Amino acid sequence: MELEKRVNELEAALCCDQDSQNPLVAGVQGSSLMETVEILQAKVSALDMASLDLVEARLQSVLGKVNEIAKHKQTIEDAETQSKVHQLYDMVQKWDSMACTLPQLVQRLVAVKQLHEQAMQFGQLLTHLDTTQQMIANSLKDNAAALTLVQKTMKENLAAVEDNFVSIDSRIKKLPK
Repeated sequence: MELEKRVNELEAALCCDQDSQNPLVAGVQGSSLMETVEILQAKVSALDMASLDLVEARLQSVLGKVNEIAKHKQTIEDAETQSKVHQLYDMVQKWDSMACTLPQLVQRLVAVKQLHEQAMQFGQLLTHLDTTQQMIANSLKDNAAALTLVQKTMKENLAAVEDNFVSIDSRIKKLPK
């Protein structure tokens, strides 16, 4: 107990407060210097050569598996990338022949648009002409009916005038000379 009392006095004099941020003392939570030394001795004994060889072998095994997984992942990613590139290439090849004909197609569409506009104007003009023709035909029909009526009236008037002339002529002949 005397020894422990002296160690505690030394610890107080040296200010051996454990710093929780210090990585060297992490996991070494002894209440006294003796307990801390015992904990450190247990940790050092755990790091003997046989244990280190076993840990290293396990680490190498894990590293090998991680590398294998990384290679497999890269292979899968490369295959997916190749597949996408192949799809894009096929699509570009499919549309490549169309790219050459596209300017011609645009020119044809512009020409067809102009032709369509002309045809639309022609159709409108034809409709207007048809309407005008019907109006003229109806007007001619009305004029023909009016002409027939005028001719009939003229014949009747001519007949009346002739009758009047005959009547006047007969009266003139009946007049004493």
